[in-house]
Amino acid sequence: MNTQHIFRDVCNIILPTYCGICGQFVERRTPICHVCLHEVKSVAPIDMAVTRNQRVSVFAAAQYDLPMLRYAKAKHRGDVASINEMGWLVSQRCCNVLENIDVLVPIPLHWRRYAQRGFNQATCIAQRIAKEHDIPLHMPLKRVIWHG
Repeated sequence: MNTQHIFRDVCNIILPTYCGICGQFVERRTPICHVCLHEVKSVAPIDMAVTRNQRVSVFAAAQYDLPMLRYAKAKHRGDVASINEMGWLVSQRCCNVLENIDVLVPIPLHWRRYAQRGFNQATCIAQRIAKEHDIPLHMPLKRVIWHG
């Protein structure tokens, strides 16, 4: 038995990992068990018009329905751990797209919204993706208009 297996086994005893969707024990130390991950429906890239002459491909890690609805609503509960799990899911599901990205720029919240929530879900997701794929993360944007 190698050291990685011993370390994993000790971690599972001291700090067991449970699926963020169904709550079952997860042996591989991933936020979502393989059964729930299989239930998350994929989305093919969608080609969208930005202007009359410019189109972009939009990618999504999953369809916006159960079980992903739980993660989408996590921002309203202040559940940063679930938002972090969503970042993990995006990094797993969108690997081929992320290979071509030079930098991640999360969209900021207005300071009032940030004060209400205590965190920015876009930044949390981007931080996890940046870590998983070694992509630089820059935050040059500032939201100046409040849409309360």
